[in-house]
Amino acid sequence: MPPEWPNWSGSVTCRPEVIATPRSEDELAETVRLATAAGQIVRLVGSGHSFVPLCATEGCLISLDELQ
Repeated sequence: MPPEWPNWSGSVTCRPEVIATPRSEDELAETVRLATAAGQIVRLVGSGHSFVPLCATEGCLISLDELQ
């Protein structure tokens, strides 16, 4: 079972198939390419402070925390 992703308060959770943390623009592009080729919905997550399910997905969740 995929790991659960919660927002900061725990009021929104999801189990994305992929949680990606790309470290370069090339890795980001490859992540998006692979996810879309697999038919996954791609969502971007920031700090996770939203109270609504803006980034909740069962597809590919991308965090830019490691991207400089």
